[in-house]
Amino acid sequence: MFKKLFFVILIFCLFNNPIISQELPDGLYSNKYALVIGINKYSGAFHSLEYAVSDAQAITETLQKRGFSVKTLIDEQATKENIIRYLQRIRLIAEKDDLIIMYFSGHGHTALNAKREEQGYLIPFGHKSAVDMEDALSMEIFKEIADTRRNNQTLFLVDACYSGYGLKKGVSISKPDKFTSDYARKFVSLPAVQILTAGQKNEQAVEYKGFGIFTYYLLDAINGGADYERAGLVTASDIASYCRKKVTEATFLKQTPQFGWLDGGGEIVFSLADNQQQAVDIDSMIQQKMYVSKLDLEKEYAEINLLNEAGKYNEAEARLIQLSERIDDSDDDDNYKINYELASIYSETGKYNLGIFHGNIALRLIVKKSGWEDINTSSILTIIGNNYNGIADYDKAIEYHKKSLDIKLKILGEEHSDVAISYNNIGSAYNSKGEYDKAMEWNIIKNRWI
Repeated sequence: MFKKLFFVILIFCLFNNPIISQELPDGLYSNKYALVIGINKYSGAFHSLEYAVSDAQAITETLQKRGFSVKTLIDEQATKENIIRYLQRIRLIAEKDDLIIMYFSGHGHTALNAKREEQGYLIPFGHKSAVDMEDALSMEIFKEIADTRRNNQTLFLVDACYSGYGLKKGVSISKPDKFTSDYARKFVSLPAVQILTAGQKNEQAVEYKGFGIFTYYLLDAINGGADYERAGLVTASDIASYCRKKVTEATFLKQTPQFGWLDGGGEIVFSLADNQQQAVDIDSMIQQKMYVSKLDLEKEYAEINLLNEAGKYNEAEARLIQLSERIDDSDDDDNYKINYELASIYSETGKYNLGIFHGNIALRLIVKKSGWEDINTSSILTIIGNNYNGIADYDKAIEYHKKSLDIKLKILGEEHSDVAISYNNIGSAYNSKGEYDKAMEWNIIKNRWI
């Protein structure tokens, strides 16, 4: 059964005023941003929804009153590529002491991944299949984007009943009876990626008073319901406790919100105070922070290659995403190069889901230009295969490595060293899959040419 999903990604940035009370320090978070997504329009296996867009609009309005700079994606705007694009760019413009929160309202789904484990997915606009999750948004890809090495704290709020997002128990310090500035500093100084969802798999997301019931009580919590101490300040755990109690009671145990940490052990702090600070247009900020005064592509690629060779992958990633903002969408050649390099970097850094995503964009662009029988097509197929191997989807890895091999054999011939590498990749995937006889067969073929 498919569940209605509300997923909040709010990113706290541009917040230089004291929050909540005079006891709290100035600049608890430097800035605050929000990405809010609402999708009513679905087709195929996923039925259309009634309140997803209006819920997203209510969240947007509430956050803007609190001084958030909000980017809202509605229906056709909320494609997989667009959602990932905005998340990656907001992550790059946010500083270490900023908080990131995301809100998504639409469908959620649970399916088995290649390891036969439950995997949670968010369903973007245009996705139709309940079986093939290739174009859905796995929770793993959000974990990879929410990298605490760059941004300290991120909060996901999910109005959906599904499983498979790898919650763990936080190791945060306990909230004291009196929430002082010292405790607030301690809470936000520790890395944290937290998630609050509307319920578990096989629970039906309930609608209530013109809202999803989870979003109804989430808004209530943000507007002061979770502030039991009347301090004007709540933590993510406070909001979670409030929503869990209210939703569970209102649905007579049919829907139970889930909360936990995806990474880190800090605690996100949420101001309830209205903020008159001028909101910033996120698109303008992306352009401003990623602007390159004089674009010398040859020099850019050379410097990015040097960063990769030095193992400075985070810096190379940031430069490539910055560069992508300066490249026109119609420039297939440079968009291919950027997505190819990103897929390679994510393969090296273990962000395999992002590697698959960018690899498939690069594959689409190179096939459009050069067709399938091209050595560049073979190269990106290999990188995609390596990323599938990283998430233990060995069948997919073998599929892509075999496609790459077929192209190499036609262009390079059997005795080329690159062909031997493909034989090795296929053999390694079979070995990881536990099919040792097939692994040996492919390695025997490889050894003929070494």
